[in-house]
Amino acid sequence: MLQHERKPPEKDVVHELFYKTATIGTTTNVEDIIELLQNKEHVVVVTHVKDSELEIPEKEKVIAHVARVAHDYFLFN
Repeated sequence: MLQHERKPPEKDVVHELFYKTATIGTTTNVEDIIELLQNKEHVVVVTHVKDSELEIPEKEKVIAHVARVAHDYFLFN
């Protein structure tokens, strides 16, 4: 398994309790446990991207946006 040194994008948007990422070939997995700071609840986001033509930084940006959408949905609804 190839593990890249990376930090979660958009770190200022969410408080992450756990962040795990792995890349093997063209497959990227990211697991997040996000704490909603206002009400102290948690959201788990698991993202699996396979056979994408995007480079790793672009895939991670898309994954960060997914985490942001999940955070905002559960925080504001």
